[in-house]
Amino acid sequence: MKGKKARSGGFHPRYEGGQNPIQRRVPKTGITKASFRYEPATYVNINKILYCISKGKLDPNKKIDIRSLIEAGAVSRPKYGVHLLGNVTLHYQRNNNNRGRTC
Repeated sequence: MKGKKARSGGFHPRYEGGQNPIQRRVPKTGITKASFRYEPATYVNINKILYCISKGKLDPNKKIDIRSLIEAGAVSRPKYGVHLLGNVTLHYQRNNNNRGRTC
C-alpha cells in the first residue's frame, strides 16, 4: 500500500487523496464579508470649498455643513458623509469678531 494512508502516524481524517476536498466542492452559504462592505464617503477638496466661497455660493460666516455643500454644488448627493481633503493654508478671514484668526 502506498500513499498517505501507508505512512506512520495515520492520516488526516478529511484527506481524500488527489480529489478536490469536500470543503472546496460544496457551495459556500451564510454571512460573508461582502455583507459588511465599507461604503466610502464622498471626498471634497478644500480648494473646491474656497472656490465656492469666492464665487459667493457659500457664506463663510455661516456653518458649512453637508446641506450647504450640496446647495453650493461642491458635492452631489453624498450617501455616506463627506471627507475633506487638501493641504491648503486658508487665507480667508471671517468678518465676525474672531480677533484676526483665519477661517
